[in-house]
Amino acid sequence: MAAALERALRAGPGPVLVLGPEGSGRTALLLRAAMAGGAGGPRALFLAPSAPPALPGGGDPRALQRLQLRYPRSLRALCRALLARPPPPLLLLDGLERFAGRSARGAARAAALLLEAARGARPRSAPARLLAALRLPPRGPRVLPALRRFFPTRVRLRPRGAPGGE
Repeated sequence: MAAALERALRAGPGPVLVLGPEGSGRTALLLRAAMAGGAGGPRALFLAPSAPPALPGGGDPRALQRLQLRYPRSLRALCRALLARPPPPLLLLDGLERFAGRSARGAARAAALLLEAARGARPRSAPARLLAALRLPPRGPRVLPALRRFFPTRVRLRPRGAPGGE
C-alpha cells in the first residue's frame, strides 16, 4: 500500500481516482494520505457514506487534529458538506460509487461537484488536492468512462494476496 500511496500523492496536482475491488485498501489509502506529514502536514477533509472501521495506526497521533471526518449519505448531503466552507488543502472522498449512481450522468455530476469544491471559493487560492476512491466493478457500465474524463490520473489497487496486490 505504501507504493500505491506514493503513486497517488506524486501523481501531480490534478485529481486522482483510486480504484479497487472490495478489500483492496481504498479507505486505508485515503486515510493514510490524510495522516501523511504528521502534525505538520496539510489539513484534510475525509468524506465517506459511513465511518471507516478504524483509523490507521502508527504515525504521529497529532495528525488526527488536522483531519475532519464527515459522513454524508446522499449526493445532496455531500454537496452541503463540500460547499459549506472553503476546502482544506487535502480533500478525500471514499465511496464515490455511492454518490455517482449507475449512470454516466450521475457519475459526471458527482465528479463535477468534487472538482468544483476542490477549486474552492477563493479564486487566488490553490485548489485542494483531491483523491477519490471508487469500488470496482462500478455499478453501471458507463460510470468509469465518465469518471476518466474528470480524473486523468488513476491508481488501481488489488486485494492483498492477489497477484500484484497492494
